[in-house]
Amino acid sequence: MMRYLTLIPTLISGAILLVLVLFLGYFSLPLLRTEAIGELLGGADVSLLAMLTASLVLSVTATLLATLFALAVALSLESMPSSRLKVLMLGFVNLLTAIPTVVYGFVGVVVLIPFMRDVTGGSGYSLLTAALVLSLVVTPTIILFFNDSFRSVPKTYKSIVYALGGNSEHYQLKVLLRAASRGLSVGVMMGFARAIGDTMIALMLSGNALVMPDSLSGSARVLTAHIALLFAGDFDSLEFRSIFASGLLLFLLSTIVVMLMRRMRVRHA
Repeated sequence: MMRYLTLIPTLISGAILLVLVLFLGYFSLPLLRTEAIGELLGGADVSLLAMLTASLVLSVTATLLATLFALAVALSLESMPSSRLKVLMLGFVNLLTAIPTVVYGFVGVVVLIPFMRDVTGGSGYSLLTAALVLSLVVTPTIILFFNDSFRSVPKTYKSIVYALGGNSEHYQLKVLLRAASRGLSVGVMMGFARAIGDTMIALMLSGNALVMPDSLSGSARVLTAHIALLFAGDFDSLEFRSIFASGLLLFLLSTIVVMLMRRMRVRHA
């Protein structure tokens, strides 16, 4: 009986996923059958290649920044002697994950944009500005994954290191990070998936210039921001139809990340 109770939601989820893919593919396919493909990939008004590049640059940069900070925080939490303080800190991290991204974006517009304008020049709206704020959004998620990975490492490892004359630094750098490496990789990929799917930060801070990004200090438009900008536009234009191709690209990227995470989890098990 329990088998059928779990099978039904699985079939429903699979059906919804299939309908979503068919929906995006149906509206994207006409663009690929006509001469519009050249303009869709590299035109002046619509360039999926430029937006895909900007999405990857923004997400990878934000994930790298978030990973460095999250690793430092997670290692500090692991070495805390007081369990009550650790629980309090983890509660604060969980609270950060519940803050809407539009709040981060608003703070970035008010605080970070004027600062970046003075430092880098220009308008201050750039991939770098968006990456700095997006890294703050992604960091709590990665911290929680890192913390769970560290908790899965047997406590006897620390006792063995101490018995051999090692200290906390030896344990963390030579044992803990290696033992939890696959879990840490899953956390990084989860952070990347969180970054690639974000809309508000890129929409508010990246500048939304539809050009191929040549530096982090320049403005660009990502796929999610493109969908948000054109969703209420002309329903017959190439620009509007391109949002379905953008959604399909995002879906494929998310699927690749999920498959990699599942593969790592299976190997880890």
